[in-house]
Amino acid sequence: MLRRNILKGGCAIACAMAIGANAFPALAGPTNGSPGPAQRVSMKFAGALRAIGGDACIAAAQRLEIGEGGNGDISLHLRRANLNTADAIVFARAMSGLTDAEGLTLGSLSLSYNPGIGDAGASVVARALPDTLTERGLVGCGIGDQGGEALLHWAENAGRLRMIYVEDNLFPDETKTRFVALARAKYNLYVVV
Repeated sequence: MLRRNILKGGCAIACAMAIGANAFPALAGPTNGSPGPAQRVSMKFAGALRAIGGDACIAAAQRLEIGEGGNGDISLHLRRANLNTADAIVFARAMSGLTDAEGLTLGSLSLSYNPGIGDAGASVVARALPDTLTERGLVGCGIGDQGGEALLHWAENAGRLRMIYVEDNLFPDETKTRFVALARAKYNLYVVV
């Protein structure tokens, strides 16, 4: 608990940036080459999750470190992980450093049922999301108009997006209407608001 509180005080971002491939030699790939995009993404997110701390994040980091999920798209589901705005910033930093090839490996992301994320956290995460993400969940995260606007802007430009779940937030009716309109405008997009 003390480690988590210390990390929340501001060094979590620095820790997430400092933890990298050297911390996870098992993910470094074959000795004759560098890690592939999925391995690099796993390393980046595992480092960020360890910096955030907490049982759900540590368990997710361990799954990434051992390569659970095979060589397909990476799915990160951190539902009910007690995440707050500071945690969202650490997570967004890990996402914002993804190359185009690495971004293609992140298929599904859910930070649902973390009401401490709020508007500020959702806005930072939305600005860092890769445009290649196919599924996004931010259900019950205490998001209002500002975060909703950031998520809408991202979703409008996300070419591979197929599902977005944002219900049980604090969106005004106008924002909800815009999410519904987005679902109508984009072919094959399922939106729950």
